[in-house]
Amino acid sequence: MDGLLLVDKPKGMTSHDVVDRVRRILNTRKVGHTGTLDPSATGLLLVCVGKATRLTPFLQGLDKEYQGVMIFGVTTSSLDEEGEVLEEKDASALKKSEVEDLFALFRGKIAQTPPAFSAVHYKGERLYKLAREGRQATPSPRQVEIYEFTLLDFTPARHPQAKFKTHCSKGTYVRSLCADVGKDSGYGAYQVCLQRTGIGPFSLDRAETVQDLEKTVAE
Repeated sequence: MDGLLLVDKPKGMTSHDVVDRVRRILNTRKVGHTGTLDPSATGLLLVCVGKATRLTPFLQGLDKEYQGVMIFGVTTSSLDEEGEVLEEKDASALKKSEVEDLFALFRGKIAQTPPAFSAVHYKGERLYKLAREGRQATPSPRQVEIYEFTLLDFTPARHPQAKFKTHCSKGTYVRSLCADVGKDSGYGAYQVCLQRTGIGPFSLDRAETVQDLEKTVAE
């Protein structure tokens, strides 16, 4: 079989887990994905099968769309819910209008430093490996572009929640985007959930789960 699969990745599975499942379902080794989703994230994963793997370099360069939730007043070691809590502050004074103003500052081309817990290479090793071993690394900031960054909902509290959507260039870490917004707010912030809703012209609406694929092949 040759083709491109649009897979809706569930929370808890790694992108490599999805590839392994597809290999078993289709009984072929020539399978690969075009861009990692963190295990805690859900949503669209493009999976190339057979001759379609030749398209991987092109597909990796496509822009991405996400919806997520961030919480202000808390920072974590991984910039998301998976990490250790580093600091907590009372952010109840934060207003919705202030968050909207902060979001506006991050639209356009920005310099972004990859999270310590990420698959980015640093001097021949993965950053997450260095972080787990307690070794320091200072990766260089990289330029990314935020085409859209919109506040969808804001819930005031001691640790306010902000639901957002963003459309960004390849290589953008939404965890870092949330953390940087939190830093500029003066309260800190971390990402609590994230769903990838689009990759270039491909939409999550057209994706199917691994279980759906399994049933289709079985029929």
